[in-house]
Amino acid sequence: MARCPSCGATVTRSDERISHTCHYCTSALVDAARGSMVVDRVAPFRLSAHAAQQRLREHLAARWWAPQQLRRSAREGRADTRLVEGVLVPFFAYDATCRSRYETKVGLHWYETKRVVRDGNKTREVERHTEWFPLRGTAVAQLRDHLVSASVGLTASETAALLPFDLGRARDFDARLVAGWPAELPSRDRVQTDADALQQIRTHEIQRVRREQLPGDTHRRTRVSCQVELAEAELVLLPVWVAALRHGGKVYRMVVNGQTGRCHGKAPVSAAKITTAVLLTIVLAAVLAWRLA
Repeated sequence: MARCPSCGATVTRSDERISHTCHYCTSALVDAARGSMVVDRVAPFRLSAHAAQQRLREHLAARWWAPQQLRRSAREGRADTRLVEGVLVPFFAYDATCRSRYETKVGLHWYETKRVVRDGNKTREVERHTEWFPLRGTAVAQLRDHLVSASVGLTASETAALLPFDLGRARDFDARLVAGWPAELPSRDRVQTDADALQQIRTHEIQRVRREQLPGDTHRRTRVSCQVELAEAELVLLPVWVAALRHGGKVYRMVVNGQTGRCHGKAPVSAAKITTAVLLTIVLAAVLAWRLA
């Protein structure tokens, strides 16, 4: 419970939020003391509600598998998408040191031009050869601000689809940055977010080593191991618009990055389009089988 300093009303507030609005006078209420103890940085909204609504409509209009009526309504600005609220969602920003070891066979291509006779005509052909060399090595990398959601309100797929956020625009916690916006505190255990960070960073670094670190033209029998050391993480509040799409008697949740406008959400799928695609696949498979018979 909290008392509104503007109208004096007693307001019930959620333990997971440090910022909310008085239901009686719409004044912004911020638990600045608790926020300053927990939150390190805040990235303000850059995308207005109107712009977020427009991005949602563009996103729906581009969904080819969505019902044609819904796509047309989105293009014409008539789709029933409603912004539920803009939320400052907690993320942990991790710094890490990655130490990798790799072992591979490096392939180097070289080319030989040969004179050949084909159908009585002399011609030249270029033949490619590959020489293989064993290689072992190590790589060290520093990673900054790897984001892991600290909110149970965002699924893993939603979090991945919303990234990246621009932490260069994040500022040290100030009650004025969260005033008027619902601002959440972490609802996921730190053990869970640390485990997610270790797995994600290790996977990212192994892919980077395979893509950027290995010399040569091609590789085979590549093995990469990676040890990750996490530094202390910062808690950052990042802007997310949450929206609801109503179609066919159902409600579909969608989210929008409050900085970049990236959208994510499961849009309705047209049964007619799915049926047509399945039938076309069956017909093409039958034609191909007939020709090969």
